[in-house]
Amino acid sequence: MKGTVFMPHPTLQITPLESFIDESISIKVVDCKPYEKITVRAKATDDNGLEFASCAVFEANHHGKIDLSEMAPSTGSYKEIDCAGLFWSMERVDTKQDDYFTKASATRLPIDISIERKRKTLDSVKIMRKFFDESVKRETINSSSMTGVLYYPDTNSPYPGVLLLGGSDGGIQEHAAALLATKGYTVLSLAYFGVEGVPKDLEKIPLEYFKNAALWLKEHCATDNTVSLIGFSRGGELALLLGSTYSFFTAIIAGAPGAYVTSGLRNTIYAPIPSWTKDGEALPYLKFNHRIKTMLSMGKNWLLRRQYPFLIFGISHLRIEKIIAKPVYQLKRLKCRL
Repeated sequence: MKGTVFMPHPTLQITPLESFIDESISIKVVDCKPYEKITVRAKATDDNGLEFASCAVFEANHHGKIDLSEMAPSTGSYKEIDCAGLFWSMERVDTKQDDYFTKASATRLPIDISIERKRKTLDSVKIMRKFFDESVKRETINSSSMTGVLYYPDTNSPYPGVLLLGGSDGGIQEHAAALLATKGYTVLSLAYFGVEGVPKDLEKIPLEYFKNAALWLKEHCATDNTVSLIGFSRGGELALLLGSTYSFFTAIIAGAPGAYVTSGLRNTIYAPIPSWTKDGEALPYLKFNHRIKTMLSMGKNWLLRRQYPFLIFGISHLRIEKIIAKPVYQLKRLKCRL
């Protein structure tokens, strides 16, 4: 029609729409006006039902195109060129306090991505991030001897075994086990406190529990008779402790472990109780003397959901006790790769 002015209608182009959680995806906005500003938003819900969101404002190039893998946002929840920036920069909505995005299950994670011009939504796309697919089998292990979930490739071939150990949150890290299984491993995510079937608190957990689980995994038909350890935080401490106690592990990956075995936890709080036992005897551990100033500062940051450096927490206790001691686990005893 004469006199009609064509107004470009920006649209989202995202590929692939379904992908593994560690897979890069392409996010583009096309058919923009040259140099116009478009807001890109992402929204997701964690395992606790809490909603998190992020946003970034981009300026289209002279072709009217925006490519998140090539452009940095002018403003928003992140600043650098990063095609995954919308995901890791999400913050909890409807609260002034930030929070942790809780994801321990291996269920798929839907993420809504939308674009806006002057606060008007122009297009939206739902993508799906997954931790495993039909090529991986899942088995629930809930017996009198252990509690966990096993993931392994659905083939007739055996694969390297991995015993996966979570940290001070307790429970089962299914998402990590599932994703690792897609890479060609048989992974047992083992619970040792905090869920049904195991103790409520991290207190006097027998090392024999982990030994028996590792030997069971070693003999599983989906395992090639090898078992390695992966642990994070308290799980990293535990992995090193197990590796210096038993000699049948192939390798250890310890993420953010401590140099000392530390005290146990009651209701997720450090308490003067042993974390581990061996042959029925409590293993020695680093006792914390709680300085009031440090605890108040830590409590305040916990309530406000702010990051708090545990290094300061640990150093203050080491200074109080003036500890001169050897780590309980000896790295020189390890007979596997670290």
